Amino acid sequence: LSRTLTSVLQTLSEELTSHKCFAHIAAVVLQRRLRSMLQPPRNNHFDNRGNSTSTDQSYLDAVAFLADGSLLPRKSGRSILPMASPPAIPFYSPEGSEKLTRVVTVEVGSFWRKFLNDDGSVAMQRRERQQQQQQQQQQKDEEINHSKNNANDDDDNNSNNTADNNKTTVTMRGMIIPKGVTLIVGGGYHGKS
Repeated sequence: LSRTLTSVLQTLSEELTSHKCFAHIAAVVLQRRLRSMLQPPRNNHFDNRGNSTSTDQSYLDAVAFLADGSLLPRKSGRSILPMASPPAIPFYSPEGSEKLTRVVTVEVGSFWRKFLNDDGSVAMQRRERQQQQQQQQQQKDEEINHSKNNANDDDDNNSNNTADNNKTTVTMRGMIIPKGVTLIVGGGYHGKS
């Protein structure tokens, strides 16, 4: 029993201190801080039109924020995981939605920022990032080999989008859902809720 318990505790300790666990917590911290930017707290002071009189923070005056690049459809009706892309199409603010499109900067703190990319997505571990960069480099090499005009190679494609250890904020572009009556339609398990 002692060996089994020791083994379980060791495995649990490794899981709770893993990059994957910290990345998940960083995503939750980002989500909670972003939600706190949507509307002022209910106990705040309001003027006669219902607008907050608080001057310490600007709010988005919205009920939700959909970040560009979000995967809204779920894998299935029994799963909370996002559907793979493809076939799922990432969300981007539609043309003509300038009144609803926002760029928000969210303070997450330097510790949690290490686990997030500049756009708020979860930062991959070094091994995963290296594999992705190798695949991107192979694709780039193939494109260069097939291209007749390779005079303007763009070295910016080699830069990765990983979190800078000195940063404490994440900046995202997306669309707000304003307060009021909003009708959202779509097929089952396609991210309406």
